[in-house]
Amino acid sequence: MGDELLESTPFFIVTEELAHAILTSPLKGYLLDEVEITLSDEFKELYPNETLPNFKRLIPLGKVFVEENNYLDWSREDFCLSQNLYLVVYTTAFEVLKKHQLNYCDVFELNKD
Repeated sequence: MGDELLESTPFFIVTEELAHAILTSPLKGYLLDEVEITLSDEFKELYPNETLPNFKRLIPLGKVFVEENNYLDWSREDFCLSQNLYLVVYTTAFEVLKKHQLNYCDVFELNKD
């Protein structure tokens, strides 16, 4: 139905399939936690036969400062949260993420300031 990485600032959730891919990789700088997903009456009415996948909460532990398309003060973690509460991932994390469905995800390449 949608992407395997979803955001509702400042929270991020990933499908269990993507969570497994992250867990079995050498990536660092994150926690995965349980999350409760509820469906609105409107969703149930619009998608009566839709079954959502199970999700995990993705908690980025790293920090990075982003200004325009530049970054600085990166904590060297694969998953970071910027001062504007954006999820910022290092190249190795993006390689894992892009093997999964991310059709609606905004992706910007950052340069070291």
